[in-house]
Amino acid sequence: MKHIFYLFLFISVINASSLNELVDYATNNSPLIKQAKADLKLASLKQKSKQVERFGEFNLVGDITRYNIERTLAPLPPSAMKSPTPITTAKTIYSIGLNYSVPLFTGFAQTRDIEISKIAKSLSNIKVKLTKEEIAYNVKSLYLTVLSNFKSSK
Repeated sequence: MKHIFYLFLFISVINASSLNELVDYATNNSPLIKQAKADLKLASLKQKSKQVERFGEFNLVGDITRYNIERTLAPLPPSAMKSPTPITTAKTIYSIGLNYSVPLFTGFAQTRDIEISKIAKSLSNIKVKLTKEEIAYNVKSLYLTVLSNFKSSK
């Protein structure tokens, strides 16, 4: 048992790290901090999306119809049957358009959504800072506990 303890002690002396190095390592590699940063990015994107929604949206619409036989494109008056000009026909009829829609009055729901998204973004930012501080506190606490146990074992 003593040999294992001495081996552990020898390895720990070789790989000794300072408290600041351990805190930096923990904050850079913590999945909790990475998740909090991803939540912050998501909250930021949601805020931008809510701000853009108030300007409305454009929609490109189109329709295409294909028939087996040719169809006339306009109603034929009786005088068109006697005319020497050919009648305009087509097998494929299509239309393309652009729509713009914007809500005129939503009862200030969009304004409240924008304010809520700003608050959610600031909350996510605070959560990132809190998570970093929590990780740093935990690492410092463990470090000091290990040092106190090491000194008491001597």
